[in-house]
Parts: sequence; C-alpha cells; structure tokens
Amino acid sequence: MPDFQKVTEQEVKIESEQTTNKKPLKPTETKSFISSTDAADIVKTVCESITNKNYESVKDKFTDDGYEMFINLAKYGSAKVLNFNQEFDYVEMQNFATFRSVSMQFTFGKEIMIEDVNFSFNKDGKISSLAFAMSDKAEEDIMNTEWSLYSKYQILEFMENYQTAFNLKRLDYINSIFSENALIIVGHMLKTAEVKDNNQVSMKNNIQYNKLTKTEYLNRLDRSFSNNQYINVTFENTNVKQGKLENVYGIQLSQNYTSTNYSDKGYLFLLIDLRDAEKPLIHVRTWQPDKNLDGSIYGVDDFYFD
Repeated sequence: MPDFQKVTEQEVKIESEQTTNKKPLKPTETKSFISSTDAADIVKTVCESITNKNYESVKDKFTDDGYEMFINLAKYGSAKVLNFNQEFDYVEMQNFATFRSVSMQFTFGKEIMIEDVNFSFNKDGKISSLAFAMSDKAEEDIMNTEWSLYSKYQILEFMENYQTAFNLKRLDYINSIFSENALIIVGHMLKTAEVKDNNQVSMKNNIQYNKLTKTEYLNRLDRSFSNNQYINVTFENTNVKQGKLENVYGIQLSQNYTSTNYSDKGYLFLLIDLRDAEKPLIHVRTWQPDKNLDGSIYGVDDFYFD
C-alpha cells in the first residue's frame, strides 16, 4: 500500500460555494412532468423508429442533447428493440422522470450484448437523456441503502449516466462531471520475478499506482474512444457510504470493461458530489485491478477532505 499512499498525499478540496444558496431537491416537492401513460406512448414511438430506422421522425420527442444521445445509441451496435410489451418502472422525482428498462440488443460482429435502456424526461415532456441500466445486483445494492428514496434514485441515475458515457463515448459529458482538481488514480498490475531458495523463479503480482490530472485522464479516454469500435462498461457489487458532507457519497463497485481491443475487471471508487442536483461532480476516482491484501478496496476513509 505504500505506492498508493505516495500518490494520495494531498487533500481533496470540495468547493463549499457550490451549494451555498442551493438545497438538494426533495421527493416531497415533486411536480408532475408527464404521465406514465404518455411517457410509455412516447417511448413506444421511439422504439418503433429504431425498428424502422426512421430516427428523424421522432426528433421532436427529444431535447437537442437527448436526440444526439438517441442517434448514438440507435447506431451503437445495430440497436434492436427486443420487447416493449413488458412491465416497466416509471420513476418521477423533482428534477427527473425516468421510464426504465426497455430491453435492447446490440451487436458488434460476433459480440452480442443485451441491455436495459432508460429514457429520462425533462419538465417539458421531452426525452433529455438515455442510459443503460445498471445490473440488477448493483441497483439492488443502491436501493437497499439507508438513504431517502430520492437520494437512492439520484445516485442510481448518476451512476447509470456515468456508465453509459463510456459506452456512447460521451467525452464532453465526462469532462463536465469531473471537478477541475479531481484526484484520479489508476492502478496497474506489474509482474516481477522472484527467485526462491531453490533457485526457482516465480512471477509475483505488484500493483503500481499513478496519479493523473483531469486533462491526462481525458486524453487517455479520447485515445481509447478513437481506437475502439465499441466499449461496454458495466458495474456490479455497489457499496455506498456517506461522506463528511451531506449529499456527498463514496461509491465502491466492481467494474467490467469490454472493448474491441481490450477487456479487464477491477474495482472502482468514486467520490460523487450531488449537492447541486443539476451539476453533479466527481472529486475522486480510483481504479485498482485487484483488492488490497486485506480484501478491501479503496474508499472514502482513505482520503483527507477539506
């Protein structure tokens, strides 16, 4: 663990002015966006446009950003709607309403992926974003926490948007949600030779940690996005812990990463700031290829916050 300590010898500063005059939105303040029936009708029409490849016909159902995401998703692996006539969840909170879990298939050569897709509506009844749902296990982990229903869905919505940003290569979005002074740490597995007493050589795994600036991290992502036809990121085994500040959360989870040229599994930690519901931020991101010797992964208690 000494290598990790070397790259974290700095405090994580969270700007308090971000929410000086703003309070988190509460579910009790909910004002209806669009009825579940109307939302279902819109999503069904959008799904039909994917089947018919007539995307332009539903442009008026989206915001500008939402339509751009829709086009990217529709062309992501030759998207195919598997089943619309099933039960769906319609979740409505103060600052978002989401029609959840439309089953879709995405094909990249021999690679076939099945994903549940969520459609989020704004206050004008337009689809403002689309996201791949987290795994059932990851969603269950979040919904079983002690937080309010609003906080649970706020965390879930953010994590699904973050996950989807990699799949749809939304570099601008990722740039917008990382604070300028974000602490970003990436672990690499190094194999070193170890000579035993009997002169036999064995390979030992060591993890080396590197600290990246936000710019360095985004440049790496940009190259990865350019060099891969597809990227698929999924999260599982989610653990959420309250930070020192209200509506600031530490999230630990396992990450599965698959792409055209590379795949891996590892453990991710994010310190997310949801004090401003409209402008979520990530202040810390760590990724490690394996758990620590004691079976833990890095989390909110490993950092000093100011």
